[in-house]
Amino acid sequence: MDEENIARSTALGRVELDVQSIGERPFGQTRVDTPIVQTASVVAQRFGLQPRYSSGSTDANIPMSMRIPSITVDSGGIGGRVHTLDEWVDVEKNSSVKGIQLLLTTVVALAGLP
Repeated sequence: MDEENIARSTALGRVELDVQSIGERPFGQTRVDTPIVQTASVVAQRFGLQPRYSSGSTDANIPMSMRIPSITVDSGGIGGRVHTLDEWVDVEKNSSVKGIQLLLTTVVALAGLP
């Protein structure tokens, strides 16, 4: 804050910072050998995709923190600048449809439906 106040006019007031917690995102982990991960991996491969296993802050964090096996599946397409004011996504029809098909096929397979 000091650097910002030195670099700019403070005639209308100084820049101040007040850090407050606005929420909590607990963490967890779903092992690669669990049925949900194995099923999603097989489905992705059948769609010609190579599954990537990584960790991050997603909506799956809450159930994982409760020891409920959970994953996040990409919805297809490309994007960038995630969680910024400049976030963007290309909703090109073919890749978006393929992403939804991948997700629904995974859900149906996990539900044990034919």
